[in-house]
Amino acid sequence: MVELNRVQSLVASPGKKRAAFTFYKYTIDGDQEASNIRFFDIDEPENVRNATDFDIDSSDDEPVWLDESNIAFTAKRNNASETNIYVVNVDTGNQYQLTNFSTSVSGLIYSPTANVIAFTAPVFQGLGLEETAKTLESISSAPAHGKIYDTLYVRHWDTWLDGTKSQLFALPLTKRAGQYGVSGDPQNLVSSYPGSWGLEPYDYSFSKDGQTIVFAASIPGRDEAWSTRANIFTVPVHDDSQTQPFSLNSESIGGCSSPTFSPNGTYIAWLQMSRPNNGNDQNRIMLYSTVAAETKCLVPQWSLSPDNIQFSESGQHLLIVVEEEGDTRLYRLDVDSGNLEQLTTDGTVQMPIEIAGGSMMFMYNTAQSSNEIMRMTINDSGVSTELISTFNTDTLSHVWMSPPTRFYFTGALGDRVQGVLYRPYGFNMSRTYPLAFIIHGGPYGSSGNHWSWRWNQDIFANQGFVVVEINFHGSTGFGQAFADAVRFQWGGHPFEDLMKGLNYVTRTYSFIDTNRMAALGASYGGYMITWMLGQTTPFKAYVCHDGEFSSYSTFFSTDEIGFDEHESGLPWDVDGMATYERWDPRRYVGRWNTPTLVIH
Repeated sequence: MVELNRVQSLVASPGKKRAAFTFYKYTIDGDQEASNIRFFDIDEPENVRNATDFDIDSSDDEPVWLDESNIAFTAKRNNASETNIYVVNVDTGNQYQLTNFSTSVSGLIYSPTANVIAFTAPVFQGLGLEETAKTLESISSAPAHGKIYDTLYVRHWDTWLDGTKSQLFALPLTKRAGQYGVSGDPQNLVSSYPGSWGLEPYDYSFSKDGQTIVFAASIPGRDEAWSTRANIFTVPVHDDSQTQPFSLNSESIGGCSSPTFSPNGTYIAWLQMSRPNNGNDQNRIMLYSTVAAETKCLVPQWSLSPDNIQFSESGQHLLIVVEEEGDTRLYRLDVDSGNLEQLTTDGTVQMPIEIAGGSMMFMYNTAQSSNEIMRMTINDSGVSTELISTFNTDTLSHVWMSPPTRFYFTGALGDRVQGVLYRPYGFNMSRTYPLAFIIHGGPYGSSGNHWSWRWNQDIFANQGFVVVEINFHGSTGFGQAFADAVRFQWGGHPFEDLMKGLNYVTRTYSFIDTNRMAALGASYGGYMITWMLGQTTPFKAYVCHDGEFSSYSTFFSTDEIGFDEHESGLPWDVDGMATYERWDPRRYVGRWNTPTLVIH
């Protein structure tokens, strides 16, 4: 599985005549990996060509079209440790380095109208890319050095914070004799933010005329480790006076994401959460009029939480990617009428882009197939789709890929709960098979009809296991109330769902051998394994990957303090203390007697 071809970062050329993407492959022999940029003419999707060379250890990624022939992309070349921007002409094959920064850049976007490329890069306050690189080199070469922290975070996940912040830069380009160059130095667009230093844009896009960038950014300050507050900002691209970024929703107390300009610039849409300190709140679609300076919520009655949105080329619709009942579907929302149209049903849609003739393209995967490229046509006859790539079709055709069987049962709180079952290789209804009971992480996530490079169900199915997954309370894609029900109930409602789901499948499917059942989980799923170890279950073995031994100790060692506080409260408050104590797996260590593989 790890040697399958991987495709990502699908983008269309400005004229919608061509498309490009990143192709990645890992090889077990020699422990080698490589990625390059590939492209095709949209009228001939079967004729995929290399835009850049596919060499061992190449790292080409993030393609953006500069025009119909030239693609900018990020890469490390000539044993460099920094990622820079390169350009390739796909018609002539001419490649060259566009930037030569000593600090890595990423997150490329481009405005063909303004001929400006934008990116993010980590820098120290008041310093540019080169000065930052020199400062870091000076620190690393010093015989001894230290770092004073006066705010959290001190680290994030596996990285100690060094004081740099990811800033948004704009770099004007030139074009002479068919070749692109840079004009001047990159301009930090957010350095003049008047609040605490360190505004870090994470979603951003150009206006159609290229004069403005809209971006989302978390609000920096002393409460960063507790807060999920973010704003949507606009900032002019060509501005020597360094205008401060302007917040469109300064009153927002929740998270924000996916800002997008309408083609005519009269609207900006984004996704916004309404509750503070809750990174898993429902995303609602907001529409801001740049003319009237007014904001309204579109389809406020919708119970689902979109992942991302973007305007259609006409500006009449918003294209919405949203998780729903185990699939990640594509919807189209009429901005004026509020009419919401579902365009896909099964599988997982990623990165939809419009092309000519009322069509779209997007990355598409299922539990049985990794990412391929799908084309969708919308006309008076309805909606039709076809796969236009076959990157792994031949390989997977020789492997057993079990189709998912969905089932439903009554779980905790009397709610309808979804489960998914996969049959083993060589399945015979008259035989019985061991069960792999996989528990997803999060808990805000889901086991759905999507491809996984880590906990892939068919790895187990091909080893002769029946695989069962339960979308317990806390799972996403089933409405916000269902997701919220996991708060203060980490070992409660989800555990009840899992046990009721297990009882349902063992009664319904006679081919499950109830004497050979194992439960496996990672992250929150790993927490659930340590919780189950102290409860009464019929499992004969467990696998705990990156699990949690004690809820108390996790709170005092985690970087993201706000998450545990939101989920269970404060462990020194009376109510919070009771919640942590109630669902802490360490209380039941004396009952642990089931063989367990721990991976951490």
